[in-house]
Amino acid sequence: MMLDADQRLFQVNGRLLVAFLLLAFGNAVADSAELTMPRLYPEGEYTVRKLQRGMPEIGAAPGVTMQTVADNMTNNGLPMQVHQFKSERPVEEVVELYKARFEQLGMFAPQSDMNRGFATLYGGLGPYFVRMQMASKDGETAGYLTIMAQPGTVETERDSAFPLPASVTVESRMQFGDDGAAAETLIAHSDDFPGTVLDDLDRTLNAEGWNHANPDSGTTMRDGGAVRYTRGDGRAEIFVSTARDAPYRSAVVVNWRK
Repeated sequence: MMLDADQRLFQVNGRLLVAFLLLAFGNAVADSAELTMPRLYPEGEYTVRKLQRGMPEIGAAPGVTMQTVADNMTNNGLPMQVHQFKSERPVEEVVELYKARFEQLGMFAPQSDMNRGFATLYGGLGPYFVRMQMASKDGETAGYLTIMAQPGTVETERDSAFPLPASVTVESRMQFGDDGAAAETLIAHSDDFPGTVLDDLDRTLNAEGWNHANPDSGTTMRDGGAVRYTRGDGRAEIFVSTARDAPYRSAVVVNWRK
């Protein structure tokens, strides 16, 4: 199925939403899993495929609606799912509902933190780390459920084939199923100015046959910006955005549909 430009942009924006969610708490998921979750599963018996196929079914508790944001993705090589949920129940009730559900599924001692209408519920479920973050507003509770294979279950590779400049360091690498094509989101940083990163990428991508689809954006902007590239029939796309996020550091986000 051929997607038009608006549909492809919607898909990219959806992946960006997931990427920034992971930037906000996904790495904390991995850190928490590695530091606090007891290893209650056999070692050395897993592959990425087995972990993808064995994702636990958490589902919607009574009074809670849930939809999948991304179910065919990896974060730094680890299989991962993200679900969005909402409920008319208060945060406290949703936490208790899912704490009981997690225990029924075999989670050992689910942990919860609550503060002024915000709550986090998390724990280890076999080789997976499960985390719910939610907040209450206008009588409704809404949040995200993330399920990810625990660090150390399989050997993973963070390197990407995307031609990033040498000054750019990848912090997180997410891969998505996307209309039969491979798609990847990279969260990275650089000590160079945002515009310098864009200029370096522009030279490399032009040499590899990528066409700058929005040349009026100006890749030489010192403070960065967002640029788009296409190749062939347009199904292969690259979206790159850069911005200064500290005095001597630039944030870099790449969405790549190969």
